[in-house]
Amino acid sequence: MSDDSAHGATLDNAELFLNAAPDPIVIADEHGRIVFVNQQVTGVLGYAPAEIVGQTVEKLIPKPLRAGHDQHRLLYVDQPHWRSMAATASRVVALHADGHELPVEVSLSPITVDGELRVMAAIRDVSARLAAEERLRESEMSFRAAFDDAPVAMAMLDLDSGQHCIVQANESLGRLVGARPQDLVQRPLEELVQNIDLTSLVELIEGNESTTTEVRIRHKRGDAVVWVWAHSANISMTGRRCALMHMIDVTRRVEAESDRDHREAFLTALGDIRSEIVTERTSARVLDLIARHCTELWPGSSAVVAYADSGGAIVARAVAGETTDYVEDEIFDTSSTAVGAALRTRTTVGVDDANDGRGTTIVAPFAGIGHLEGALIVMFPGRASPATRTMVEALATEASLSIELERAIRERRRQLVTIDRERIARDLHDLVIQRLFAAGMRLQSAVGSARELETRAQEVIHELDETITEIRNTIFKLTEPDTSLREQLGAMLAMFVAPFDTTLSTSISGDVGRVPDDVASHLLATVNEAISNALRHAEASTISVSVAVTDDDLTLRVVDDGVGIGRLSSSGRGLTNMAERAAAAGGS
Repeated sequence: MSDDSAHGATLDNAELFLNAAPDPIVIADEHGRIVFVNQQVTGVLGYAPAEIVGQTVEKLIPKPLRAGHDQHRLLYVDQPHWRSMAATASRVVALHADGHELPVEVSLSPITVDGELRVMAAIRDVSARLAAEERLRESEMSFRAAFDDAPVAMAMLDLDSGQHCIVQANESLGRLVGARPQDLVQRPLEELVQNIDLTSLVELIEGNESTTTEVRIRHKRGDAVVWVWAHSANISMTGRRCALMHMIDVTRRVEAESDRDHREAFLTALGDIRSEIVTERTSARVLDLIARHCTELWPGSSAVVAYADSGGAIVARAVAGETTDYVEDEIFDTSSTAVGAALRTRTTVGVDDANDGRGTTIVAPFAGIGHLEGALIVMFPGRASPATRTMVEALATEASLSIELERAIRERRRQLVTIDRERIARDLHDLVIQRLFAAGMRLQSAVGSARELETRAQEVIHELDETITEIRNTIFKLTEPDTSLREQLGAMLAMFVAPFDTTLSTSISGDVGRVPDDVASHLLATVNEAISNALRHAEASTISVSVAVTDDDLTLRVVDDGVGIGRLSSSGRGLTNMAERAAAAGGS
């Protein structure tokens, strides 16, 4: 038996165990000749045992790498030891039988067989693992690029720390809060959120499933409020529980929604004030309503409506809010105050009192006919927007309209009294006195004949009855309303034109003077409600109002080009009130 055969026979006892190994195993002598291979060599490297047994191990190495390998082998034989050659950056590769290179890990172990040194090499195919690692590296690089360069603010939070500390932050998050991303690392995310939203944020982060919410972020510039839509998803990274946060700046949307809601509230307040002007005609009550609505539209604010008395002094007539320094009937010193400046320039004045802790004051002047002038003063706890200034000016116009309307009504009533006195004197002279004089002449001419006296007496009695009727008609005319329905409609419609960019057309046909007072009252209130709805809810730009009076009917039509009544709140009373007023007047 040759030496090789003896070696082979020695290995027969271990062959069963070596063939059961999961990886290819190659055993070579100290000269590098292969003396044994297990079955996995064929499956992994493609060689039949007969092809490589007796060959040197260099047959399994690609040709470019064979040079110098025998020197490494001699060094190993000189100092045999267990050694692992992993597939690192320098790559350990084996040559497959078909000629392609295979990345492997090789573990060398020295063994002694019959007193001779043998080297056992366990070869593991790591191509699948290296491919997975490459995919993982590419995935990590893609994630890092997507994370760092994302236009959306992103942060990775450590949930195991108990403080929701930021472990990674991208550039977009830094821009959102006005800080460098590296300065945000290791800071708890709660430090970036306003206190009012802390509960919502913690519930979002601690949620077991992906959730969303809207919170306010603290900007490095303290007075800036940044609304963000936040999304959180729990993930695991290197054994740690983490949360990946996405934050999108929705400040403009939130502010737009707030402006829309505030505008609707303003239009509702304006409708209430105008309804009061039409129905009550008392400026004191209207001014109190304006001041109260200011404090409701701008929480924390105070409002004062002031106008000139008969002596020209500007006096506070309506006061609302707890922070104002003014009381009713107090006279303003207009020589140096913002009120005086606004009245002198006839323009709205905004005064920033932030240094005094009072916020901003807006003074909106208004002027009437003759010497009448005044101002609406609203004091805000913070800064006031340009839209707020416009709203204050519109409310000041309503205050002026209320005062002027009450003055005009008093003047008209005075004029009506004078006119009625002249008409009564004329009617008494032309009708009553003349008829009484004629009746006396007839009685005087009837003296002398009893029959003729009886006939003339009947005629005089008839004339006296007619005179009584004339007097009654005169008295009835004195009790008619001071203002005709046509004039009241005109005055009310005029109030809706000035503050709105709306085209309002009117058409009145028939004898509206025939409309009873109770029906006229229902008509005016219904017109006011319909136009208010068109402006406040339908957002109309064109409105037409027509009133037609025939022998038997009164017809009111209000038509607009808005979005319809579908957006009206189901809890409102406006449409119900209109239906009830129509029913009370015997109509629909």
